[in-house]
Amino acid sequence: MNKDEKKSKYCKKDLIILALIFIIVILFLVIIWAMATKSNEQFYAEFSFAATISSIILSIIAIGMSIAGSARMELIYNRAENEVVEITNVRKDIKTLIGKITKKIDAIKSDTDQIRSCVIAINDTNKYVITETPENSGKGKILNNEDIEIQGKPFGTERQEGE
Repeated sequence: MNKDEKKSKYCKKDLIILALIFIIVILFLVIIWAMATKSNEQFYAEFSFAATISSIILSIIAIGMSIAGSARMELIYNRAENEVVEITNVRKDIKTLIGKITKKIDAIKSDTDQIRSCVIAINDTNKYVITETPENSGKGKILNNEDIEIQGKPFGTERQEGE
């Protein structure tokens, strides 16, 4: 619970307690006044007037509480509306990121497939190199890595020197 919620909770309780105390004081004053004027003939007229004044005061309190409540409700509504906008933006960002990640994964898969094909081709080349010469016409000759020279070096040695 943050400070605003605690403050709002305490303000609401304080306002209710204040209203109850105010009502009790008014009723107490009306009763004392009624007892003091019970032998008077104008008592009923004055009691009616006091009741009218009390109802006017209570109406003013109710209007004030309604205005305060509507202001709080508007604040809560605005906060909720801002949160909805923020959540919508986050959802859009997540969808965009998922799309980008999916494209990257597809590119990596494609690159992996290409690398796998190259590795298979290299392995096949390392195992069997078939050459056509006039001596083995139509038969082909299987050569080992040592039998093949690339730029004057035996095949497969250039990697070891470069590493």
